[in-house]
Formats: sequence, structure tokens, C-alpha cells
Amino acid sequence: MTDWRRVLQRETVLLVGLFRQPAVSINALRRENSWLVPLLVLVVITFLNARLTQDIATREFGDLLQRMLTVTGESGEFADDLTGLESESAAPEPFTQFLMLGIITLLGRWLLALLLRFVGRLFLRRDIPFRQLFTLSVYLGYIHALGILLRLPLQLLTGSVRTSVGPSLLLSDPSGFVQYFFAQLDVFYLWEMGLAGLGLGLLLETDDHLRPAVIMIGLYLLWNMLAALSSSAVLG
Repeated sequence: MTDWRRVLQRETVLLVGLFRQPAVSINALRRENSWLVPLLVLVVITFLNARLTQDIATREFGDLLQRMLTVTGESGEFADDLTGLESESAAPEPFTQFLMLGIITLLGRWLLALLLRFVGRLFLRRDIPFRQLFTLSVYLGYIHALGILLRLPLQLLTGSVRTSVGPSLLLSDPSGFVQYFFAQLDVFYLWEMGLAGLGLGLLLETDDHLRPAVIMIGLYLLWNMLAALSSSAVLG
């Protein structure tokens, strides 16, 4: 069997396993040193999503900028200068955008692995090689990629890149802390954080695998809460 077929077979097994038998797949990641394929898949899907929603994101950013300037009481001339600057900044060339998204995605996976190490050391008093945590975080990108694919048609239908698979589908124009909080909840982020915690517990061989999963979901909810507080304070 050729090398590329072996790689395809391995990635298919791990991908399907993450959805059907996550514990088995996560344990198999102990022996994985190559994370390039899942990272590339996530970057490609992120890139395609960015290109397809580019006009929506530009318009929405302009609207958000206008709201922030209105709240802060800036003059109309200053608002025109900023929105004009935003409209003149054309989207980067496809290759440049792909490269930028690749760097951002890699950094995001690295930060997730760093968060897992922090949770393991602080709450579980255990540690494992960072390589295993980083490999786990990259493979969890398959969950993230699925969320992007399912959010894309919703974003195109609603005309908003802030659309998520969750309570936001029931909120037409969120305002206030509670509505902002629910607007930013996403099933796939909850799933990814829970699975990240479960994977941490399995890799650390803890007695209670659900405890780190609960901690990771709790940290995600805390981050959402802080984001909602910021949004409600700035935008009302």
C-alpha cells in the first residue's frame, strides 16, 4: 500500500473514531506524531468559509463599527474616516489570506494545548508531554471544521458571520448580557471543549475522565460570560 493511502486510511479511522468512539481514537493519538493532515483540513475549510462570507463579514464589521462610534459619541466625520478606511482595505490575496489563516489556526491549536496543560497541572496535578496535547488539539480541529461547515449555510441565510449553532438561532437582534451570552453559545464549541477535557483525562489516565471535561466546558462558559459582559457594556 502506498504512503498516501496509508495516511488516508489512518486519518479516516481517526476521524470516524472521534465521532463514534472518541476514547479509542484519543488513546490512539498517543502514537501519533503527524498532525499536518488534520491541520491542513481545518485551514482549507476555514479559508473557504472566509472567502464565501467575505462580503457579509465586511458589511457586518462596518455596522459594528458604526454602533460602537454611536455609543462612544464620536463625531460623524471621524466615523466616516474609519468606515472609509475599512472599506478601502480590500481583502488580501487568496494565498496571503490562506497563509494568515494557517498561522492563526496553528496558534489557536497551540493555545488550546497550552490550556489543556494548564488544566492538567492546576486541577489534576499531573503532566504529560506537550506533544501529545498539541496532537490532540489539532485532531479536535475535525470537530471545529464540522461546525464551520454546518454554520456556513446559516451564515449565508441570515447574512451574519456571528451566527452559531445554538440559541442564537432564536435571537433576532441580541442585546443585554443574557441575550449576548446565549447568542455566543455554540454546540460545536461545547462539544470540542468537552472532548478536549475527556481526551486530557484519558491521556493523563485519571480515574474520573468527566472531571476535566466539566472543567473545560466551565472555562468555555466563563469565557462566554466575559465576552457577553463586554458586549453588553460596549453595545448595550
